[in-house]
Amino acid sequence: MAPAAVLVAALLSLLTTSATAADEASDRELSEVEALLDALPADLSAAFEFKAADSLTHFVDGDSLVLRGNAVVFHKGAQLEAGELVYHSKEELVDARAFVDSSGRLVGAPSLTRGNDVLRGKRILYDMASGEGMIVDGVIQYKDGHYGGRYIETTSDEEFHVHAGSYTTCDRESPHFDFYSPRIKVLVGDMAIARPVYFRINERRLIPIPFYVFSLREDRQSGMLTPGFGRRPVTFGSAESEWEIRNMGYYLAASDYWDLTLSADMRQRSGWLTQLATAYAWRYRFSGRVETRVQNRQTGSSSNWEWWTRFNHSQKVGESADLRASGTFQSSKNFLRDNSLVLQERLNRTLRSNARFSKRWRQRGASLTLSSSYTKNLDTERFDFVLPEISVRSNRKALFGESEGRSSSAPWYGRIYYDVNSRLRNTQKGSPADTTTRTSANVSFGLSTQQRPLSWLSVNTSLNESWNDADLRSSQQRYEGVRSDRLRSSATLSQTLYGMFHTDVWRVTALRHVVKPDIGASYQATRSDTGGVGLDGRSSPWTQRRQLTFRLNNTLWVKLLKDEEEEKVRLAQLNLSTSYDFDRDGRPLSDLLSSLTIEAGKRLNTRVNVRSEFYDGDDVFRARPRLRQFEVNTSLRFTGRRARGADSSDRSTAEISDSSTGALQGGRSRSAYGSGGGGFGYEGGLQRDMTRREGRQVQISHYYSRRRGSSSRSWLRTGLGGSWRDRWHLHYSLNYTLLAQGKPFFDEDRVSAELLSVQRHFHDWSATVNIEPSRFTRDRAFYFKAQLDDIPQIRFERGDSRRR
Repeated sequence: MAPAAVLVAALLSLLTTSATAADEASDRELSEVEALLDALPADLSAAFEFKAADSLTHFVDGDSLVLRGNAVVFHKGAQLEAGELVYHSKEELVDARAFVDSSGRLVGAPSLTRGNDVLRGKRILYDMASGEGMIVDGVIQYKDGHYGGRYIETTSDEEFHVHAGSYTTCDRESPHFDFYSPRIKVLVGDMAIARPVYFRINERRLIPIPFYVFSLREDRQSGMLTPGFGRRPVTFGSAESEWEIRNMGYYLAASDYWDLTLSADMRQRSGWLTQLATAYAWRYRFSGRVETRVQNRQTGSSSNWEWWTRFNHSQKVGESADLRASGTFQSSKNFLRDNSLVLQERLNRTLRSNARFSKRWRQRGASLTLSSSYTKNLDTERFDFVLPEISVRSNRKALFGESEGRSSSAPWYGRIYYDVNSRLRNTQKGSPADTTTRTSANVSFGLSTQQRPLSWLSVNTSLNESWNDADLRSSQQRYEGVRSDRLRSSATLSQTLYGMFHTDVWRVTALRHVVKPDIGASYQATRSDTGGVGLDGRSSPWTQRRQLTFRLNNTLWVKLLKDEEEEKVRLAQLNLSTSYDFDRDGRPLSDLLSSLTIEAGKRLNTRVNVRSEFYDGDDVFRARPRLRQFEVNTSLRFTGRRARGADSSDRSTAEISDSSTGALQGGRSRSAYGSGGGGFGYEGGLQRDMTRREGRQVQISHYYSRRRGSSSRSWLRTGLGGSWRDRWHLHYSLNYTLLAQGKPFFDEDRVSAELLSVQRHFHDWSATVNIEPSRFTRDRAFYFKAQLDDIPQIRFERGDSRRR
């Protein structure tokens, strides 16, 4: 209703301050026309801009001035056009209407244009004396909606009434559906009150609502929520279901800093659920949200109360400190399972709460963190409670010099850095029957340096000293303080070699081979010292590890000439890697890992992974490695051209925001059949929408793996999709196990997943049916949904996935 109100108000302003004049008139009529124009008030006759057309004629009919042909009036950004514009001087009445031409056709229906919005009607009347006006059969299109009214009567610039008003997203002259109200009162720029309101299909009233208030304000404002109606299981996994009216409530936009949402769900058998949510924010200071749900569950003649609360808060404390906290609390472990419509909430079986305060001293490069956390598994009832955790950290700093020591031109000692960290942590772990409490402490000091004496040589060295006590409360020997020393140094030699081969075969202009060998040597020595936090104690011997790593990366690129421009495409990539550990007692040379990727445009992709070992079963070295594991994954995809003029937009369920309140009314159900990491159809469930994609799609993936000493695995994934006449959309996917011992090749048990989705798009709504073909007759696994495309809140759903 908002755009209609805006344009009607503009029309009233236009009609109260507009008149028309003629640029050409016959000598006989000129004096009469000028006499009528002179009779207009001076402020009215000077407040318009008139555009004449060649076919425009004007004449005086009694006391009326008539302009016929193509009368156009401009005023304050609005444009009024009409085939015939009549001003009745005695009644002070303006009449904009169509007229009958010489062939008997009705032409020049009046229209009012403001920006991109156009208001059309059969007739526009305005009484300049009383300030009242009327628009007959007015229609306006705004975004995806069409607003209209049989009669629109104005009583003032701030108020008008709509008789037999309607709203629809169907663009047919006789819409398939609409929202209809016989009486609508509009307060311009504020609200529209309709009573009653009917949802109609082909002008047949189906769902009545006693009254409804539409907000016409553009900013965030208070308003009623959009309710929903449907069936739900009484409890999670229950075969018994009940009717439910959801989301009846109100959204309060109290101020620019906070809001409040209060709603209730009324249920046929299990009682009711109320929800209270408030969000608050003060820019650059704090923000947060608190949500509470309270349920009165009825079971027979008895009832019990259950509740659930979730909150999050973020706040700036001064210039360099932050406070963050979040938590979830509930009285019953199955509360979300039984009441939430969000899949992620129903699957989550862990409660988490945490609070954290952090303070930073930027000039000193130090920070302090105080935190606490609580985690509980709802199924096992095991918990982990941390209170408090104190951490002090000093950022990495140059040991000699300030920030200039980080530049590439600084001396080698300018790249020596140090850092200091410490932490104190008190924890409680276990279950209600068995709880363990510990207080641990840790302090560490580190030195590190990064040197690059040559462009192809990189040297990294670090020394770390840490003191750790697993439990300060305990005097047992296993919890004695431990000092750990770790020294690590590594050197890497790497270089990149390029080779270019020019050719004139087909569109190929050149082949480019990139080789990158990499050899690294690393040394690490560690030891621990028990008996206290100081430097004395019982030292263990140094444990050292010396290792060499070898890597070789090969990449083959091809340059293609396309539309007189060269395009670089990666054709294949081969990576080899292994390592040698001097301190390993057995099998010092690790397995050779080989990875080959072949790409043929955007259609074919093959990846081969091979693991080979240099030792036999008796750990005897063999120069020729033998195969240990082989894995190949191939994907082939074809995408046909879309039909001309096809609409490839995604019509899947979207986030629905009530335009009158800004409150979130629903959640997004992302399609599993559109373009994604795994193609379409593979990871989808029954209760999903498909993405409407015109054209043909075929995707075949094959996976095979074999490991020496164990059985092989192989499966085939197939996805097919297509559209017919831009209305029918079909998708089919199948996961088929190729290697299954003891089962015939065409056995039904080899099918691990199968889905057939058929969607029929009508003019303004869609119907989707998803089934598992091989199990439909046996298990009745299906899902059906009919939904309006532009108003997804209005839908009908039915699904069943019971197993016999």
